[in-house]
Amino acid sequence: MRLLVWAFVIMIIGGTWLADCSCSKSSKTEDETDSVVVYLDEMKETDTICDEFVAYRNESDSAYEDTLSDEYQMPPVLPSFTRIEKGFSAVSGNLSYSLHVDYPKSSITNAKVIIQWLVNMIREDSCGMGDGDSEQLRLYELYLPVAMYTDRFVTYTKFSMKYEGGLHGNYTERFISYDYIHKQEIDYDYLFMEGSMADIVKILLEEVEKSPRYKEWNPDVKSEVFVKDSKGRPTGKFKLPQPGLSKEGVVFSFQPYSISCFAAGVFHFTIPYERLTPYLTKRAKWCLKM
Repeated sequence: MRLLVWAFVIMIIGGTWLADCSCSKSSKTEDETDSVVVYLDEMKETDTICDEFVAYRNESDSAYEDTLSDEYQMPPVLPSFTRIEKGFSAVSGNLSYSLHVDYPKSSITNAKVIIQWLVNMIREDSCGMGDGDSEQLRLYELYLPVAMYTDRFVTYTKFSMKYEGGLHGNYTERFISYDYIHKQEIDYDYLFMEGSMADIVKILLEEVEKSPRYKEWNPDVKSEVFVKDSKGRPTGKFKLPQPGLSKEGVVFSFQPYSISCFAAGVFHFTIPYERLTPYLTKRAKWCLKM
């Protein structure tokens, strides 16, 4: 099952169908490889994988073709990107899988670098999908639309949904940014200088209280960012979600159940860049052209 999913994911990112089993390194010209960016070197026995996948699709069960797509609306695709939306259903593993991703056209800088990063992200996210108990995972959807693109970094919205039975599925939504010039995912250490977390947390809590959604739901953000020991006592340490870059500032996303009830959904709190300037690293300032 896992092997088939990887084959499906990699071929989707290349913009080709796995059913086209004639694909191979020797049959691709350099121009074709640049345009579709298919990473066949990451696959073994490609033809065999294709044959197995075709047979697998022929056994698909239409009962698992329903998706949760009505609950998430993709934003318009940016001009320099192409949107691919593919999915499959199968009896084996009781699984319905759907992928919606924006990948860069070959004309933009370091398109291959961005696509390889996307491939790795999708692989990591779907690892183990469909393994084990066939009733465990019934529906999985992954959305990766581009939220922001500059000549130094790209930000994706990563929205994933899983339904494993019960009253409702579970979902997460976060912003993930990537410096494609230095080939580095933008995380806390990329953005902020060492020893600045206490100040960042203080600023975040101040911005949180300005948010209309905070006033509506009164989420317990402090319980999530202040680390406690096994007895519930403060340790003096902090933890923050992975930051993402937007036009307005750095975004910290808190998932359902983390700081409030499921009905409250995901909370995105943004700290304006001007409030963070004293704490940004040299590379962060380069990335943001500050």
